[in-house]
Amino acid sequence: MLFCYETDRLFLKVLQQDSARSVLEFYKNNRKIFEPLEPPKDENFYTEKYQGKLLSAELKNFLAGKSVRFFVFTKDCPNEIIGTISFNAINRGAFHNCQIGYKFDKNKLHRGYATESVKKAVQIAIDEMNIHRIEAYILPDNIASVNLAKKVGFISEGMAFKYARLASGWHDHLRYVYIAPDDDIFKL
Repeated sequence: MLFCYETDRLFLKVLQQDSARSVLEFYKNNRKIFEPLEPPKDENFYTEKYQGKLLSAELKNFLAGKSVRFFVFTKDCPNEIIGTISFNAINRGAFHNCQIGYKFDKNKLHRGYATESVKKAVQIAIDEMNIHRIEAYILPDNIASVNLAKKVGFISEGMAFKYARLASGWHDHLRYVYIAPDDDIFKL
């Protein structure tokens, strides 16, 4: 796998510890919209030091094939993070599956950036990571995320009851899945 991928308008990059300040700025700018949708954060999450350590840990996991987080940039402004897409809980053996997560800057929504970058990330997961099944867990009232998943080719598998503990308690999540074409599972 590469550290940087390109679409028509975007770059998807795996960042290293020296990008901690940019990552921190992205999270701080979107704190009010991200926090209600995520598990509670460590009190030091919003510090450059914490983000540096997190990026270092994510790089180790990327190099070990355990997970990957891409930060999304526009080609017009290649130093400003506009989103992030991650693949976590990567399983091999009989499974070759993972979970996808994504979030985008509140000021960059409704421009097609999420669709363009998630499509590319899914292609990378299938073609380069040999992933067969990608699961997305989405809060039922997050219509924008449901629409994005459907647009990219995910299909509904129903409800995962009390799936995740977020800031306000345990929440049900819709489970969507993207299944790679059958011939891709034989690229082991």
